[in-house]
Amino acid sequence: MKKFNFSIVLFFCVQTLFAQVNFTDTILYPQSKGAADTSNFRLLNEGSKATIGLSQTYNANTGIIHGIRAFVLLDTNGVPSTTTKEVIISVFNVNSFREPTTLIHASAVTLFDVGTAEQTLLFDTPVAVNNKYAIALDFDIGAPGYSPVTDSLWYLCNVNTAGNQEGLMALHYVFGGPLWINRYGHYALTDSDFDAMLAPIFETTITPSYTTSTDSICLGDNVQFTNTSTFSTDHMYNRWDSLGMDPYKWDYGDGSGTYNHIDTSYTYADSGTFNSQLIITNYGYTNTWVDTVEKELVVVEAVVANTDTSVCFGDTLHLSATGALTYSWDNSLGAGANQFAFQAVDTMYVVTGTGAFSCISKDTVNVSVNALPNVITSVDTAVCLGDTVFLSATGAVAYSWDNGLGAGQFQDPIPTIDTLYVVEGTDALGCIGLDTVTVAINALPTVMASTDTSVCAGDTVFLSATGAVAYTWDNGLGAGQTQTPIGTIDTLYVVSGTDALGCVGLDTVNVAINALPNLIASTDTSVCIGDAVFLSATGAVAYTWDNGLGAGQFQDPIPTIDTLYVVEGTDGLGCVGLDTINVSVNALPNVITSVDTTVCLGDTVFLSATGAVAYSWDNGLGAGQTQTPMASIDTFYVVNGTDALGCVGLDTVNVALNALPTVIASTDTTVCAGDTVFLSATGAVAYTWDNGLGAGQ
Repeated sequence: MKKFNFSIVLFFCVQTLFAQVNFTDTILYPQSKGAADTSNFRLLNEGSKATIGLSQTYNANTGIIHGIRAFVLLDTNGVPSTTTKEVIISVFNVNSFREPTTLIHASAVTLFDVGTAEQTLLFDTPVAVNNKYAIALDFDIGAPGYSPVTDSLWYLCNVNTAGNQEGLMALHYVFGGPLWINRYGHYALTDSDFDAMLAPIFETTITPSYTTSTDSICLGDNVQFTNTSTFSTDHMYNRWDSLGMDPYKWDYGDGSGTYNHIDTSYTYADSGTFNSQLIITNYGYTNTWVDTVEKELVVVEAVVANTDTSVCFGDTLHLSATGALTYSWDNSLGAGANQFAFQAVDTMYVVTGTGAFSCISKDTVNVSVNALPNVITSVDTAVCLGDTVFLSATGAVAYSWDNGLGAGQFQDPIPTIDTLYVVEGTDALGCIGLDTVTVAINALPTVMASTDTSVCAGDTVFLSATGAVAYTWDNGLGAGQTQTPIGTIDTLYVVSGTDALGCVGLDTVNVAINALPNLIASTDTSVCIGDAVFLSATGAVAYTWDNGLGAGQFQDPIPTIDTLYVVEGTDGLGCVGLDTINVSVNALPNVITSVDTTVCLGDTVFLSATGAVAYSWDNGLGAGQTQTPMASIDTFYVVNGTDALGCVGLDTVNVALNALPTVIASTDTTVCAGDTVFLSATGAVAYTWDNGLGAGQ
């Protein structure tokens, strides 16, 4: 944006402002050039030195001198006393050799003995000067008691260490009339480049003032500031140069700071009312004085248009301008502070504003047109109902999608109907391009699975589905239109059916598992061969036994070998539980008895058995491995032998009874002692007699 300012009508009004102030300072210029050597006072004596006074020359300045600050002693012992001496202090015009010529004013004053200190000597009336001058101190040779021999003064002078070769001190000699001589100025004697320690007490009037070329300007025009101050910048009176300071400072009132100039030309950067100010400073030796003067300036505002800008292609640009009274725009926009323009190409707009005092200024607005970003989205697509569609866009730096998706380069909505998605892409310049994605929704296949069912635990479940072209079942069943899992727990089977478009529908089959009846059969047992085993079962409502036993809660088979009996129990839901009974068949013990025998009537029969652990005989014999019954008739003996398992085997002994022979012995007889008795028996085949007789018929 460039500004062009034209001053059609410019009112030149020169205004001078000033404010006087009186400033008094002791001009310690000789002392400022270097410290005086107070151990080296010089003698002023008419008799021995032919000198009766000394002077110090100062550059021209307009003001009045009130007195002299003098480093002149009555003696050099350094001890103050009551001694006094009458002297003359004077102000002279000077010649080019810095020597006093015509007297301007003189006053008689009393010099006191103050040791080695300086003292102030005042004129009886202030002395006005406006050219180069010298101040002087002389003996009052006309005073009563003056002696050219004994009256002496001592003074200090300063050897100029600065080397600026001024040589401002002159001595008043008694010869030649008397005569003032500056040895350095008159004869160029370099060993006499001295300054006397005489300083005027000088009062001057300081008048800060300046003029301006106008009091109202158009923005962009210059104002000439002319310094008209009455003010000495001589290095003897104002120490600004030796201190490295500036005696003048300008403040233009616009916050830009202060400037060090005597006169200046300034151009304001902004419009408004400004209080300009000149600040002058007298850097004295005993005082520093600052004074100021101000002046008000009016800078008429220039037209200000929008800043240069860039817009996106197709945007409407709002142009505005301020700072003037009337406005006119180029590019056929016409008059008015505000304009609206449709931007298609880069354009520079110029507005001309006319303000107060007929100030005409121009401003420009450079408008560059940024191309819209080439936003490219995902291709149009189709997805199955309920699926996520992955949308993306490129070509910009920020993206915003409609249909409630919001910001982001990538989106993954789940559309439920055919949807046109619009994405706006914003580039780094803030320009917006857009693109669209059409998403078609494919209906899901209507998958029909088997109806919900219930099965007994362990039974096969027959599952099937229709309505798609491919099927996948969960719970590890995998692919296939039909499945036959084994039911173990209540299970919800989900089948996903995929149609020709790849869309997946699903259905479920809820399979409830009926627990098998808790069938409890008789405990495992063992029986002896030939014994019946009593079998029973509980926990169901109907029972079926294997091994040919058939139906019934109870069974009593007679197993001949070890046998596993299985019973199936069916509950009210038709579920079948089973249990088993393991029946071991124990062999009978092999009982062996005595062999069959024949005994005589009345004989004892010896019976015994082996092969068991316990024995029981019939015919009233009872328990025992052996028996000895008395034979009375033919008898069939049965023995039951029981082994350690409780199994009983048996054997028999057949005992036949022989009748006794009918033995007929001799008849009873009586014999005499000593006689032989003839004994005989018949009816048997062998005979044995007792009483020691032995065998024989």
